Amino acid sequence: MVAVMLPVLIGSAALAVDAGNEYISTQQLQIASDAGATDAAMLLLSQPTASELQAAAQQGATDILTAGGFANTQQMTVAVTAATQTSVTVSVRAPATNFFSRVLGVGTPSVGVTSTASLQQGSACVLSLSGISSSLELAGSTAVDLIGCSARSNGGYVMNGGSSMSASAVYAGTTAAIDSAADIGSTPLITNAGSVADPFASDAPLQNAMLAVANVSGPAESANGGSSTLSLTPGNFSSWDFLNNSTVNLAPGTYYVNGDITVNGNATINGSGVTIISDGVVNFSGGNINLTAPAASSGAAFPGVLIADNSSSTQSVQGNSSSTLSGLVYTPNAAIYLAGSAQVGSTTACFEVIGFTVEVTGNSTLSSNCSAYGLINLPASNRMVVLTQ
Repeated sequence: MVAVMLPVLIGSAALAVDAGNEYISTQQLQIASDAGATDAAMLLLSQPTASELQAAAQQGATDILTAGGFANTQQMTVAVTAATQTSVTVSVRAPATNFFSRVLGVGTPSVGVTSTASLQQGSACVLSLSGISSSLELAGSTAVDLIGCSARSNGGYVMNGGSSMSASAVYAGTTAAIDSAADIGSTPLITNAGSVADPFASDAPLQNAMLAVANVSGPAESANGGSSTLSLTPGNFSSWDFLNNSTVNLAPGTYYVNGDITVNGNATINGSGVTIISDGVVNFSGGNINLTAPAASSGAAFPGVLIADNSSSTQSVQGNSSSTLSGLVYTPNAAIYLAGSAQVGSTTACFEVIGFTVEVTGNSTLSSNCSAYGLINLPASNRMVVLTQ
């Protein structure tokens, strides 16, 4: 009986060994797939090409398997099967080593696994691109309320005097200097967080428009006095100068201004579905500013973009207590001041700011509720990648 049953027992044991080996191979490949997806997801903020994602996934998976002594690395295939702005799915397949079952005519099994890694960079509504020590600064008795979003500096973060900050988090690329009289409350502060890329640097239509505005020509529009009411339609302008209780109404569309834009003396400027592309000094100082960027559904050229300025001159946005700005203010080459005592934006609106440096000297409310405007999330951190599948 033993002699009769021995081949069956040996065969069963051999198949059990091969099945165990296949399980181990699957586990090894899953770890490799996870590593490949994670490495590829780390590139997402730099808007990589498909080949760059593939190379990162291949390298990450290969490094793990080589270190673990996996026998069939050369026969492994790695593929990026899906990718979005925030996630990457990677599939890995390789033959499992088959020691005994081949004798019984069983072919070498192929093992395949899949992993998805997502970029959880959070969402910022203030981003300063410079690496200097005062890249993002709150001065005086400033009170800043960032609703459901973070503040992000590629350099240092400074809070002076009696300033206060309420946000999901504050990320500083280098260090933070917080005055003893300042109040950051329970807001998490993450220093030495490195830098994030300008999320609009590769937006060719927007960048081209910002370069081209320097060459446009058009009328210099002005309004001065409480009885002055001016209505403008989209087009090219050399400058805007709206003063002393005048009222200006902007029709929906894109306005190219090759010079300075001044709104002060309690002047009022209104516009819905508006984008302003400029190449001069934008100086909103104390007026009644009610401007809303185009929605994603509008078919506009630059959905979500309210102001985009290409100059290196200091820009200022200072509204009064009834001002509302909705959309993105983008000054990648210039310092921008959020000044005055205006509550800019609202708890349900979208108001985001990207500047070379950002200084807040008045009370401001910003929010990243921007899905209706088609804006991508401003990156808060480039280090948070998680496996989601």
